[in-house]
Amino acid sequence: MNIDRAAGALLVGLPIVFNLFFFLLGRSFDYSKGGHFEMRFDPAWFTSGITASRAALQDTGSSDVPNDNYVIEEGRRLLTYVVPSSARVTVLTNNGLGIAATPITVSELARIVNGGKHRKLFEPLDSGAWIRVHVDTVRSLDQQYRP
Repeated sequence: MNIDRAAGALLVGLPIVFNLFFFLLGRSFDYSKGGHFEMRFDPAWFTSGITASRAALQDTGSSDVPNDNYVIEEGRRLLTYVVPSSARVTVLTNNGLGIAATPITVSELARIVNGGKHRKLFEPLDSGAWIRVHVDTVRSLDQQYRP
């Protein structure tokens, strides 16, 4: 159940917007005939705190969690989402002054994922990323820093 406080309405059904952590796999970005991109990704759970410690203990026998983060991958099922050209995208770069979240276009993201020419990233996209999704459409994508 969703409550849209601004509209004062009670909505029943799917969440309006939700966030997912995922790993992009090579060649997982395609341009569709519908004038948008389609992205296939491997979802995962990015956990912290006690959730991370307990999950690590179950998986490895140790509750030690470097940097207080533990990523849980429950399989390699690829989910497909629509990515319009208007989606907001940030990747991690370092211009010599430090790590920065740098805005890029969806077209450049597709080149990064599919192995084309693109700007130098601070770390590869296999560090994972967060997407903000409305039903089946990506509204934003932000690369996750992982020390």
